[in-house]
Amino acid sequence: MSASYRLTAHASAPKLYEFEGMMMRSMRKLSVCGLLSAVLLGGLSGCAGDLLPGDRGSAPTPTPSVAKTTTVYGFVLITDLGMTAEKVAERRNRVNDSGDSSCVAPDGFEDIAAGGEVQVLGPDGVLATGTVQVGDWQSDVMSANNVNGCGFPIVIDDVPVGFDRYGIHVGSESRPAYAFTASEMRSGPRLFL
Repeated sequence: MSASYRLTAHASAPKLYEFEGMMMRSMRKLSVCGLLSAVLLGGLSGCAGDLLPGDRGSAPTPTPSVAKTTTVYGFVLITDLGMTAEKVAERRNRVNDSGDSSCVAPDGFEDIAAGGEVQVLGPDGVLATGTVQVGDWQSDVMSANNVNGCGFPIVIDDVPVGFDRYGIHVGSESRPAYAFTASEMRSGPRLFL
């Protein structure tokens, strides 16, 4: 040992080896007290349930996980191939007279109507259901997409987030579901029929 320490003896001061011994005993006491406190406090708070006698084998109660959901707003846009200048004029007159721009689906799409069901599909089936709203032939969405026909807003509540792809089905069972990315679902899916 190359290092040497000089001890100064004072009657009231303990020598270094006595001080080290006292510290070790104090640390052991603190460690035992700390462990007992942790066990008792943990047991009282439910954190150390399997350390308490008579509680062996019981699993901690799991915290329920709440799935994050969102409401999806979109449109079903149906082009009316039979739309004529006469029909457009009739609709415009109705809007001017009564403010009514509602519409119904054209021939071949009668299964899509206000109050109908919309389904959002995931890999294992239906994730959420929503409702087809009243059709509107003069909406901004119809104009922005250059669709002459009838546009039905759709609203689907409680759609789980976290999937990469979703399907949306509207109308009769014979109609296919349309695929959308998560981004398209957030921005408002458009089903063009």
